[in-house]
Amino acid sequence: PEALAQLRSLAGRYPDSAQGQTLLAELELIAGNAAEAKAAADRVLTLTPNHPRGLMLRGMAAAERLRASASGDAAAWEAARADILAANRLAPSDPLILMHYYRSFSAQGILPPAPAQNALFRAVQKVPADDDLRY
Repeated sequence: PEALAQLRSLAGRYPDSAQGQTLLAELELIAGNAAEAKAAADRVLTLTPNHPRGLMLRGMAAAERLRASASGDAAAWEAARADILAANRLAPSDPLILMHYYRSFSAQGILPPAPAQNALFRAVQKVPADDDLRY
C-alpha cells in the first residue's frame, strides 16, 4: 500500500509520462485495483496510442474485472483479450504480453487453447531463467 501511494503521487505529478502511467497501471493490477489500472492504461494510450504494454494492461484490467465478477460472458472475455492480442501484434516477442494472453484464459477458468499454450511456450523461450514463468 505504501509503494502504491508513493507511485500514485509521483504519477500524479507527471501525468504526461507514459512510463510512469504504465508502472502505475501494473502496480494497481498487483494491488487488485482493476478500475484504477484501466484508467492508468487509458492514460498511457492517450499519451502513446498503440503502446503495447498500455494495450496489454488495459486488456488485463478488463480480464481482472471479469474474473472478479465470475463472468461467464464469452464475448466480454474475447473483448478483453482483443487488447492483449493487439499488444502482441505490436510486440510479438514481448514475453510479458505472451504470458498474459495465456493467463487470460486461466482467469476465465477455462483451459487455454493451443495458441495460448504456444504463446506461453514462446515466453519461456524468451526468458528461460524466469522460474515463475516456467512454473
